[in-house]
Amino acid sequence: GTYLVRESDAHAWSEIYFDGIGWVPFDSVPRPETAAFGPGGTSRSPLSDSLFGTSLSEDVLDAVKGSPDSLHAVLSRLTNGPMALAAGAGGVIVVVLSFVGFMAWRGRRGLATDAYSRLEGAYRQEVLAIQRQVDRMLSRAGLGSRRPTDTIGDRWDSATWLDAAGLNDLRWLKRAAWAAAYDPAPFDDSLVFQARDRAASIDRFLTSKPGRPANLDSFLT
Repeated sequence: GTYLVRESDAHAWSEIYFDGIGWVPFDSVPRPETAAFGPGGTSRSPLSDSLFGTSLSEDVLDAVKGSPDSLHAVLSRLTNGPMALAAGAGGVIVVVLSFVGFMAWRGRRGLATDAYSRLEGAYRQEVLAIQRQVDRMLSRAGLGSRRPTDTIGDRWDSATWLDAAGLNDLRWLKRAAWAAAYDPAPFDDSLVFQARDRAASIDRFLTSKPGRPANLDSFLT
């Protein structure tokens, strides 16, 4: 609705009308402790005055227009008091975040190198177990220790001293291990039997080489 304001309704203070409550006195003049940012301010802080105060920006502008000595004096003032406190707090936050990031990175690198995937399935896990066993066979036969940055392809591609059949079996095992670790498609249990046969073939070739350690018949049978 509408309201008719008569001359007799005039007051020396402001009022705001709230529905259901009526006219409520309102003091439009802020108290001194709430005037940090001028009229309508809500807080007062030395740090906020230092960071956002008009005098600071004017000092910096005048120093830039003036001499290098003037600018140096302003910057020296910023390194003391509230600005130093803000810089110190920021430095602590950066150090803490850096430490947390480093711990997370080290934790990821510290995981077992054979933890290729979270895909579930007994057949997948068995093929991956065969792949790890073949990798240990190749290490003992001269491939060397595995580094955390090695992938199956990068590592096994250097096993060029295998015969043609062995290299073919190795390529097949790489593809099977990748499918077991990463491919979400249904995993055929027949791949387990093929992986066993191909690993046994590689083991027979390595066993025939002089200085070959004990074979893995107990594992593959």
